[in-house]
Amino acid sequence: GNAGTGVAENMMSGCVWVKGNASQSAGATAHGGLLVVEGDAAARCGISMKGVDIVVGGNVGHMSAFMAQAGRLVIRGDAGEALGDS
Repeated sequence: GNAGTGVAENMMSGCVWVKGNASQSAGATAHGGLLVVEGDAAARCGISMKGVDIVVGGNVGHMSAFMAQAGRLVIRGDAGEALGDS
């Protein structure tokens, strides 16, 4: 199914797997672990990420990875505006 606002926010370790889409701020401020979103992730995916690995099977919204410090964001679709901006 789908996940609401802030799924895996501030995650330290482990794995969260979303079979559908994720709402805004998925993986925000996360320090470690793995977040997989099989569908799309809305705006601010991985905002201020600090070491998490995020894989999105579809598109991400605007300001994804905004102010990211460490970690990886893999996007298999399209990215919205201001990707990785600071």
